[in-house]
Amino acid sequence: GSIGFADHFKFTAQSLQFQLPGAGVIKNATASLAFDDAYLGLPIALNPSVSVIYNFSGGLSLMPLGKTETYRIDLAIAPGYSFAKSAGIPLSFSVPTSISLGPKDMYYLSQNTCGAATTNTNGTACSTSTFQMFSTGLQAKYDLGQIIPKKFGSWSAKAGVQYYQFLSDAIKANQSSSTFVAPAARKSNHTFFSTGIGVSF
Repeated sequence: GSIGFADHFKFTAQSLQFQLPGAGVIKNATASLAFDDAYLGLPIALNPSVSVIYNFSGGLSLMPLGKTETYRIDLAIAPGYSFAKSAGIPLSFSVPTSISLGPKDMYYLSQNTCGAATTNTNGTACSTSTFQMFSTGLQAKYDLGQIIPKKFGSWSAKAGVQYYQFLSDAIKANQSSSTFVAPAARKSNHTFFSTGIGVSF
């Protein structure tokens, strides 16, 4: 659910449950506060937001790896520009960028015992920083209202690319927490491409 207030703020809360084959249910709750700064008249709106995700069970890493009953905070901006008014083209771009923070032991395996050590009892890394991950990307959205009548809903096509840089050694180490990922194959960054069609009523 979400609610808008003070004209330019929106608060959103959500319950998330993930069912992974053979791993049980991962239960999370999220809350976010977003600020719409488009009314300021800047050439590019920043759309800042802060989000908190809390894990009740199953591990916050969304796999049976991360620490349970912990949290992550995401500080984000999504600078964007629309060509609808300036050029009459129903196309908009945004650059979603965020940095994630959390407890140093957020992604530790349940059997990890780090303390002041740099490696745990399994030999994987222990985090030394509360900074966990940085992400940025480019997203494009095209309004299909000129093709599909509004009486059938508001349709749009989307495409984008998103880059993730792991800032926590523990995240990288957890990639080899199971034997199927060799240490040499651990990655410190990932890039994802996406595309899709959406509709709202």
